[in-house]
Amino acid sequence: MLVEVRARNMVITDANDARVVRRYIEARKRRVVGPVSSLWRKQRELVTVTAAKHALRTGALPSDLEDAWNEMLVEFVRDDLVPEWIKSISAAGSGIAKKVNRIQRKQFDFSPAAQSTMSWIDSASGTLIANFSASQINAVRALLHEQVSQGVASPYLLAQRIRPIVGLTEKEAGYVRKVMTSLVEEGLPAKIVNGQVERLANTLHRNRAFRIARTELSDAYNFGQLDSVKQAARAGWLPGVPQKSWIAGGPNPCEVCEENEAAGPIPLEDTFPSGDERPTAHPSCACSCSFEVRR
Repeated sequence: MLVEVRARNMVITDANDARVVRRYIEARKRRVVGPVSSLWRKQRELVTVTAAKHALRTGALPSDLEDAWNEMLVEFVRDDLVPEWIKSISAAGSGIAKKVNRIQRKQFDFSPAAQSTMSWIDSASGTLIANFSASQINAVRALLHEQVSQGVASPYLLAQRIRPIVGLTEKEAGYVRKVMTSLVEEGLPAKIVNGQVERLANTLHRNRAFRIARTELSDAYNFGQLDSVKQAARAGWLPGVPQKSWIAGGPNPCEVCEENEAAGPIPLEDTFPSGDERPTAHPSCACSCSFEVRR
């Protein structure tokens, strides 16, 4: 059956090409992890005793702190993430173009500077900044409320405890709070509590940084593949109707991605059951797309 399908269709990518996606992402993810970690270190330095006093007094973070965080996020996306997105999109699109050229004996050149690419970057960066900022602010506010309810009124101690939380999600910060509360209830000195909490937060930071790196690079690479096939179709380089299929990646794909895989192949412009046009469907998603042209 597979041979018949290949004979009838022009297969642009298949399951073997999914390994290329994952190898690419693994090779480049540290280029994103470093800047993410650096961003969080800079943000931690802004959580001063003065900021803690303001938080205790008003029940909210100082506006200048939020503004500074947002400015750092914009710089991170502009200077560190966007260049990696463009490299990923270019690598993916060039790979598709080479495959089309080998099959068609023509010269199709993928353009990563197309309006669709720029629109995607604008949309993705806006989403990332909003999610990043909101998760960090909510995490600190959650810790603040917890500490105040426990009677921790010292801005010095509060500032120490807030610093490691910057950069975590609200859920991760909640876990840190539980550990912190448990250590305090054991009667351990504040210095030991803060040291253990900071080590835990650093571990969670590293893990989250890797998740962000994998997801963002995978998102950009998969966008580049889909956009290159769309460009080839619009230019008339594909002799038929292009279709796409979701390839569930990793040893234990989630139900959402398995459902997406079961739905394919589908028309190029359609969305999969999850509502996504292509991977990724969620953080740490290891999925990719395959493409073929029905003659």
